[in-house]
Amino acid sequence: MIEERNKIIILGTIFFIIGFLITIIAPAIAPTQPYQTRSITMINPATIYKTITYTEKTGGGVYSYSELIDKIMSQAKFFATGVTALPLAMTAVSEAIPLVTPLSAVSSSGDRGVYQISYEKTFSKTNVQVEGVDEQDIVKTNGEIIVVTKPDRKNIAVINASSDQVASYIKIDQDFIVRGLYLVNNTLVIISSQQIYRILVYPPPPIIEKTRIYIYDLSDPSRPVEISHIDIDGGFSGSRLVNNYLYIVTNMPSFRFSGGNISPVIPSVNESPIPLSNIIDTGLYLNFVNILTYDLAKNRFDVKTVTGGFVEWIYMKPDKLYLVWRDPLVYIDVIYRLIDQLYMNRLISEENLTEIMNMIKKGDLMAAHVIINNIINSIPGDKLSILKNISTEVVDKTIFNVFNIDGLNITWSGSFRVAGHILDQFAMEEFENKGSRYIIVATTVSKIVVEPLIYPIITLPVVITETYCNASYCGNATTTRIITSRENVQNISRVMITFLPRVSEAYNNVYIVDERLRIVSVIEGLAPGERIYAARLLKNVFYLVTFRNVDPLYAIDISDPYKPVVLGFLKTPGFSEYLHPISNDLLLGVGLETSLGRSLKISLYDISDPKNLKISSEILLQGGSSPVLNDHHAFTLDSRHNLVIIPGYAIVDNSSATVFIIKYNIDQKKIELIKSIYIVGASRSLYIDDKLYIIGSDIIMILKLPSLEELKTINY
Repeated sequence: MIEERNKIIILGTIFFIIGFLITIIAPAIAPTQPYQTRSITMINPATIYKTITYTEKTGGGVYSYSELIDKIMSQAKFFATGVTALPLAMTAVSEAIPLVTPLSAVSSSGDRGVYQISYEKTFSKTNVQVEGVDEQDIVKTNGEIIVVTKPDRKNIAVINASSDQVASYIKIDQDFIVRGLYLVNNTLVIISSQQIYRILVYPPPPIIEKTRIYIYDLSDPSRPVEISHIDIDGGFSGSRLVNNYLYIVTNMPSFRFSGGNISPVIPSVNESPIPLSNIIDTGLYLNFVNILTYDLAKNRFDVKTVTGGFVEWIYMKPDKLYLVWRDPLVYIDVIYRLIDQLYMNRLISEENLTEIMNMIKKGDLMAAHVIINNIINSIPGDKLSILKNISTEVVDKTIFNVFNIDGLNITWSGSFRVAGHILDQFAMEEFENKGSRYIIVATTVSKIVVEPLIYPIITLPVVITETYCNASYCGNATTTRIITSRENVQNISRVMITFLPRVSEAYNNVYIVDERLRIVSVIEGLAPGERIYAARLLKNVFYLVTFRNVDPLYAIDISDPYKPVVLGFLKTPGFSEYLHPISNDLLLGVGLETSLGRSLKISLYDISDPKNLKISSEILLQGGSSPVLNDHHAFTLDSRHNLVIIPGYAIVDNSSATVFIIKYNIDQKKIELIKSIYIVGASRSLYIDDKLYIIGSDIIMILKLPSLEELKTINY
């Protein structure tokens, strides 16, 4: 195996040197060649998979569509035939996968601050991670208008906040569902995507989702006017808004695999293919990531397409965008390691090895798997114990791609890769130190161990008694049959072997990366056996919550980015899944307590001394849960009245409640539940001046601030 790899490396080096010399010498000795044209056929999803033909310029070193196709096909052949089955199998180990998965959940994950506008109304904004960078949500307000997505995700109610009445409704196309809203002055942005149910079969059906962005003018709330809409290929991954510039990210596969055939796919916007000059090559070609930038002030847009993986999380500063995806190429290493061990244990011959490697080089993993399986199943039963020594492990990795942002202009500045995967967007955050910018990243690292699982298959004679009946009577008949049984016996006539991945004990790492995308420091092996549940950066201290049996809150000093230090940690029952700063010395955690049944836990941490963290106050709500645990947009903070509003469900005083209003006292470092309300489907809250709006599934309850007296309800 090692010799084979060395041969490949040597040959590759020779070809690289020859190619390099040709690029240097050929232009000097060869006459200038005119551009040639050739036609290539690709699939355009915008035309419902009709083939379209491009005439492109080639030669002269111009990067062409055909070169892109070659790169896509080289990875597509490899992944479409089996490698991608490995991470799917890993997922199946930890959780059950339903047969049909609806892709209709709103992706979201932060702060409702105070926003003062020209007509002197004070109202809450969507709770976000980074100040000055807005995020999509299902409810928005500008102080004069409230827009609310109805539970069907197809209708939006426009509410006049002056009269507290529904002014109008907006209905989107029936094939789409609302994924999020933005409201900039009187301009409403509706982000929607096709409601697709993906059946988990192999090969997967040739489906490519589409994201549609609607732009409405709400100058007259009673008569919404559609300004335009944009269709872009790919499923919605996330969005951000900076000033008047909206950034929307979608994902789509770069190829279709159906009936054994692989077809490259190119993305389009408004049924027009993305220009070649707008495609950014990152070296990974399994997916296209489309970044649509929309200038709301001038009603214009641009699209950049990035070759890469499947975007899981987005982080953005006003001038930088981070797109995060798992590194799928990690799993290729598993294949090579398993083959290497089979060869080293003399379970496959040199001839077999050559045949298998040839199949892999062609990208035909399925054929390679068949060869390996046939060889292993021909091993005599007395030598099967050798297989127990064969196992390998890999560590999952995550790639962070960094883009510089300037209005409509987006440029890729590079990427960095770390071990593990991140929990959510709060597990990464930029900070400054002595004029330099850094990003801190917290990951949970899982070792994926791949080892053989042996099923002995035996044949045994079994006596079976069957009952049969006819029109007049019933009787019994005894027969002897040969049946197949998977029992652990010594007389094995045949064996079935599969290599099953399993996730071993996890641990956590913290990385700090500089502006040149270099890892400058790392804390490794934090909280072994646990995984990260929450993270938050406050000034020079990075707070992490991990969990297995107890809830450790870690405080990590990053005042010196090159030497981060764990200052201290606090262990309590349960765990927090969302952390929100209340003041410089207080941090609020929302999570669960599971030691004595399930309870919603709201904890107030005293972080005045990071070396000596304390819980200063805590509220437990029996049988509780909250959307805040998975979606920080559901959290509302009213710092004017020291109130926190959390939707959810719990039993309070033997009655069901779905909204919890908590008052905090900074001086006393205390929190107290002062009101609980029951509204069906409570999901959000917001305030405008002295009115607090609680959003339910079909009604909006209005309370007076700060007394919390009920004023009225709006049916929408």
